[in-house]
Parts: sequence; structure tokens; C-alpha cells
Amino acid sequence: MSLSFSIARGNDFGDVLINEIMFDVSQIGYEYIELYNTTSNTITIENWSFADEADILRNRSNKILTTLALPPKGYAIIAHDSLAYYSTEPDMREY
Repeated sequence: MSLSFSIARGNDFGDVLINEIMFDVSQIGYEYIELYNTTSNTITIENWSFADEADILRNRSNKILTTLALPPKGYAIIAHDSLAYYSTEPDMREY
């Protein structure tokens, strides 16, 4: 399986890493990607998009529809279904 990830201009390759991918929804009921900011700067996640191999073949992607400030050395979890995610991971809500 391959995954495509596009980053808005102003960031360099390697500034944001995909730290974890949860793709087996049959066991837990949600999918997510965890991102990690490797820099000492805040990175704004806005209009980024993800695509797996099937999406690429169909010329489509999954756009992030929210604006999120990823703090220096910070993590963000991008979930397809945030309600399903929080129902099994209630301690992971934003604070």
C-alpha cells in the first residue's frame, strides 16, 4: 500500500512526519494518521490532502477541512471520523 501526502508551500520536506497510521477499522472502528512537527516553528495545517493508492488511481484525495496549528515538536491526529475516535480514545481530546 502506498500513501501520498502533500504539504502547502512554506514547509520543507521532512518538517512534518507521518508518525503513525491506523488503517484497520474492523477492530477499532476508526482510521487516523498521526503527524509530528519536527521543527521549532508552528506549522499551520490547512488544505492539506492525503491519498492512498486507490485514491491516486481514481484521481482523488482526502482534504483536511479544518485549520490546525501544529506546535513545535508537537503531534496532531487527523481522523476520518472524530466522533468514533473520541468514543474509544476520550483522553485524547484537545485541551
